[in-house]
Amino acid sequence: MNSLLCCYFPTKVIFVDDDEGVLKSINSFINHDIANYDFFTDPYKALEVINSSIPTDFITSSISSPEAKIYELYKAMHNAKRHEEVSTVIVDFQMPAMNGLEFCEKIKNPYVRKILHTGVADENVAIRAFNKGIIDGYIKKQDFDKEKVVNDFIHTSQLAYFKTLTDVLVGSAFKEINSINPEETAFYDPVFIQYFDELVKKHSICEYYINEVVGGFICLSRKGELSTLYAFTAETLEDNQINTHATLRDLIDLENSDYAALIKDIEEDRKTMCFPFYGKGWVDINSHNWKNYVHTLEVIEGNHPYYVAYIPHPGFEKDLNLCSFEHSQQAR
Repeated sequence: MNSLLCCYFPTKVIFVDDDEGVLKSINSFINHDIANYDFFTDPYKALEVINSSIPTDFITSSISSPEAKIYELYKAMHNAKRHEEVSTVIVDFQMPAMNGLEFCEKIKNPYVRKILHTGVADENVAIRAFNKGIIDGYIKKQDFDKEKVVNDFIHTSQLAYFKTLTDVLVGSAFKEINSINPEETAFYDPVFIQYFDELVKKHSICEYYINEVVGGFICLSRKGELSTLYAFTAETLEDNQINTHATLRDLIDLENSDYAALIKDIEEDRKTMCFPFYGKGWVDINSHNWKNYVHTLEVIEGNHPYYVAYIPHPGFEKDLNLCSFEHSQQAR
């Protein structure tokens, strides 16, 4: 079943081939805007790098609390080495030191996507390996549109990597936190999924992380520019409006006619306060800055109505020390 991803960020894709010329050719046409890359002619050195890569660990058995798993996921965006996490390996089948299938079987992380690069003579071997679950796909060396095929595999393999992690998290932590079937949430709602996919494309969002504090996503551009999607159900919006009213009551005179239109918009769910945060803490809202946190809501009519507000540059970037994908590439 199609779903949103609980997070996504560009990862590392590794190519392994004993022919250096093949690797140079691949490097000339792959899309460097969507991933980092390493190239190896020595499969043993490649395995050392792959098996030493530290994967996103919010699903490990050592994290028992579902809330803690969500927070571990949020913390992933603070990891300056996250773009070096290996998600995909594309390996040649015919290599003298070991063949590609032997190589794939030595990869320890079960979530890494394994793609075999194979010739005509080895295609049946690749098909059998795919059917047995040893590999996740294969690329034929004789593909007419090889550049597109390889780049498509890189893109879809990264998505599949995070889809696997999402299925584990949504199937456990979300169900424990919300006590509902995850499939009844926006995560599986095709209308909301389409809205989010279009949002990512429209605003050139490079990476994103679910955050339970906002009920939505923290997003980053390639340059590390921050944005936030607040997403409410009718129930969570009701709670947020109570907090909004209580916050405003402490800051302004609600009986003042100057605020009548605002109060009406809040009462009729056209606006709400999108409370800022960083980490587990809250940013101070006071009588001087409260207007910065009142935002217009858009209604997405899916299986349930969703009330959303997308906020570019939400104002707490200074409290976050984040390494952008662009910076990680420049540092390589």
